[in-house]
Amino acid sequence: RQASGVAPLPGVHRDPGRGRASLAVQIGGVLPVEGRRHGGSTRLSEALFQSCEQAASVLAGLRRWQQQGQAIPGCGHKLYPQGDPRWRIMSDLLAQDFARHPAWQLANEMIAGFARLDLPPANIDFGLATASRILNWPKTEALVWFALGRSIGWLAHIQEQYRQEAMIRPRARKAKG
Repeated sequence: RQASGVAPLPGVHRDPGRGRASLAVQIGGVLPVEGRRHGGSTRLSEALFQSCEQAASVLAGLRRWQQQGQAIPGCGHKLYPQGDPRWRIMSDLLAQDFARHPAWQLANEMIAGFARLDLPPANIDFGLATASRILNWPKTEALVWFALGRSIGWLAHIQEQYRQEAMIRPRARKAKG
């Protein structure tokens, strides 16, 4: 335990001295935002868009990533094997106002390419990259939106866990040493 009485992350525990989450616990869910799965995939999804735009075809752009030994970003999520509901909501909203936008059309070609290559469905990272293209966001804006959503979700998770006074997702493993 740390001197504050809070167990080191990744588990979320109550600070027994204060009965509330310490600042370290609250921001703990945002710290990995630069990682491959937690925000890094959003940036890679943006790069995938660029690759597909520059290739002879969308399928050629996707295959180039595969040939380089890289996983295709923006598709699949282990918590949502049947498809990321966050992408579905975002997709519906973007389609309402931007169905004729070139970036929306490219996104749909990429999704068709995912299916043709037997890849999992699009996820939130793909959605943020799509929105970034359509709305002409600055370079890091999609990552900011990812971090905001992750922060809100993490804080809700902490509140729920405190109400139950038990670990909700105790899948974290304690590091040796």
